[in-house]
Amino acid sequence: MKALDRAGLLRRVHGGATPAGRLDFEPELSERDAVAIDEKERIAAAALGELPTDGSVIIDAGSTAARLAAAIPLDAHLTVVTHALPVAARLADHPGIAAGSGTVPVPRSMPGR
Repeated sequence: MKALDRAGLLRRVHGGATPAGRLDFEPELSERDAVAIDEKERIAAAALGELPTDGSVIIDAGSTAARLAAAIPLDAHLTVVTHALPVAARLADHPGIAAGSGTVPVPRSMPGR
């Protein structure tokens, strides 16, 4: 690891190493969404097959998760828990989806009750 650290390929830290370079950079969602589109569609389709027809699910953030949210059929009746605004936005007008304590359709808000 010392040689890799000296070569600038990694940075030694207590207990191991981290990649060299910026660790705080993450591309915009629109940039990530445009990469590996076919793979994301296949992952979303496979994940869709694992969702219950009725019940609750947690959907994480990310471009693939947003594709999953967009693929949920209109006849699904789910409670979706997410912290991801793109996922929530794709489900906001979905008639069978409840988020948080329930959505209010006109202002598109999720009030705490």
